[in-house]
Amino acid sequence: MTLVDRIIADLSPVDVVPLDAVEDDMKRLLLDELDRRGFVVDSRGVLGEVSICSVCSGDGEVKGRACPQCDGFATTCNFGRGQRPYRQ
Repeated sequence: MTLVDRIIADLSPVDVVPLDAVEDDMKRLLLDELDRRGFVVDSRGVLGEVSICSVCSGDGEVKGRACPQCDGFATTCNFGRGQRPYRQ
């Protein structure tokens, strides 16, 4: 198990990712691996989980209108305060 895997193994949405504690090369690897696993980190270092919208099943619309859950973007992100539209 690599250092990146050890850091990610204990993380869940809402956790703060320790980006300041790692070197730039390791930070890039960590962010790439989080992205590959469907996670994003906001400007405060909080981890969020990206997923396909459960309301519109990734179509971006419901009955011809923008989906109220994802705002037409087809994906949502959960930073621990419910699902929010995620603009990639």
